[in-house]
Amino acid sequence: MFEHSFTKERSDVVNESLEKVFGKLEPVSKMTPNRFELPITSIRRILGDKFYDMRNGNTDIIRLIVCDNGGFNIKDLKANFKKGNELIQFISMCYQGYIDLNNGITNFTKDFMEKPNAKLCITSLSGLANYDVSIEDFLAPCSTYDDNHNIIGMKNMLEISQVTAEINKIDEALNQMRSVGNDRAIETLNENRNELTNKMVNLQNEIIDSFFEILMKFNNTDNVHDIYDVTVIFGNQYVDPEGKQPSIIGNTVICYHDVASKNVTVLKQKFSL
Repeated sequence: MFEHSFTKERSDVVNESLEKVFGKLEPVSKMTPNRFELPITSIRRILGDKFYDMRNGNTDIIRLIVCDNGGFNIKDLKANFKKGNELIQFISMCYQGYIDLNNGITNFTKDFMEKPNAKLCITSLSGLANYDVSIEDFLAPCSTYDDNHNIIGMKNMLEISQVTAEINKIDEALNQMRSVGNDRAIETLNENRNELTNKMVNLQNEIIDSFFEILMKFNNTDNVHDIYDVTVIFGNQYVDPEGKQPSIIGNTVICYHDVASKNVTVLKQKFSL
C-alpha cells in the first residue's frame, strides 16, 4: 500500500516534474483494459490522463491511497491471511471516507445512509463502470447495524479488535516465557494463539465473503474474476471555522488493485529488465 497527494498550489519545478513523469504516458483511451496494468493507469482511466494538472480545476487536493497487493480470487484471499487483510484495510478506509463525509460521526442516520455521496469505480477486462453510491448501496453486506437498523461500522470489527488485543497479550507473554525458557508455558500459549488466529481468520473471511457479494451485485454476475481494480472517491470541502482561510476542496481516491501488476514490477526489478 502507498499514498501520494497532489496539490493545486505548487512550484513550477513540481509542475515540470509531474509533466515529465505523467505527461508523456500513452493516453488510456488507446490502452485495452488489462489485469497487468499499473494502478496509476486505472486511476487515469477514472480521473483522466491529466488528472495531476489541477491548475484550471476546482479541486485543491487529490489524495491517492493505493492498495496494490489486492486480488479478486476469493479462494486465494481466504487462504492468504496477509492478502485478505489488505482487502479488510481497504474496506475499513472506505468506512472512514463515509465517516469524514458525516462530519466525523460514526453512527449514520437513515437519511445519510441513503444519500449517494461517493463514487464507486469498477474496472474489469470489459472496461470501466462508474456508480454514485451511498454507504448502504455500497457497504450494506459488510456492515454492522444498531437496533434501529442504522449502520454503525464494519461487520466483526469489535470482535476483531478484541481478538487482536488478546493475540498481542499472548505475544508479550511468549517473549517473557522464551526469555526464561519455560517450554510448557510456551506450548500452552502457542495453542491459545493458534485458536485465536483461526478465530481471526474466520472473522476476516466473513467480511471477504460480504465484499464479494457487493462485487457480484454491481457486476451483475457470479463471476468477478475479470475485475482487477475497485476505486472509491470521496469529495470533501474543508472550511476554516473562524473564516480566516479559504475553503479547500479535496478528493480522497482509495484504490484496491490486483497484485498482478506489482508482481511484474518486482520481477523486472529483480532481473534488471
